[in-house]
Amino acid sequence: DGAMDLLLAALGDKVREGTALAATGEDEIEGRRCRTFSFGANTPEKFTAEEHYAVTDDGEVFVLDILENRYVRLEVMAEEDAP
Repeated sequence: DGAMDLLLAALGDKVREGTALAATGEDEIEGRRCRTFSFGANTPEKFTAEEHYAVTDDGEVFVLDILENRYVRLEVMAEEDAP
């Protein structure tokens, strides 16, 4: 699906063997409908969600800031994490 493809492209090198991306539903962010996804470790025993993402209908990608319990634009999160 288009939203998942956009997210996979945004994740880039994070996607590797032993990881998975799972569609989890929908949410509303800044008044816009988004598809939600969880990304994490995937083993034969279980899937462990490590990060949560949302993609708007127009392709903007958000990541859940678990400390603030809110979605932020993926680019903003990357800039805040930079040294």
